[in-house]
Amino acid sequence: MTRRTTQYLTFGLDHHFCAIPAAVVKEICPIAKSDPANDQKRVNAFELRGVVIPLINFRQLLGLNDHEGGSDSRIVVVDCLHGFQGIQVDAVQSVIDLPALSFPDLVPGEQPIYFERVQIQGHMLVLINILHCLNPSFKGVEEAFHSITRPVPAKIRAS
Repeated sequence: MTRRTTQYLTFGLDHHFCAIPAAVVKEICPIAKSDPANDQKRVNAFELRGVVIPLINFRQLLGLNDHEGGSDSRIVVVDCLHGFQGIQVDAVQSVIDLPALSFPDLVPGEQPIYFERVQIQGHMLVLINILHCLNPSFKGVEEAFHSITRPVPAKIRAS
């Protein structure tokens, strides 16, 4: 019996170890250095081979602090319901295989599921349902992210 797996692109975002399905990733781009005249503008799009791609402030969407990004920062271009969109991550790590996991289908009237938490080799991996997170009609992404990344309290041992 063959066990189905799914590939996920893993990346760092603040101190979180995150992943999105590799099937929706179309490209990983370095962050272009802007000229000083543009540094004060909030960049919300970038050009990729002549095509303008919206750049989503993913940190803001998740309720994380903004930061400039370092030399390892990348833009991950994903294929969403509304075309290609870019998200900036701190560092792309690798593509991994995980047992086939799927987010449940959206039930009308219910809150969409944005994240799942998986333990891998002692580390928490946050699986991101990127299609739901980037859907502008869905609300509560920040609260869901903080809820899933909140540390799990250790069980209290009886003495």
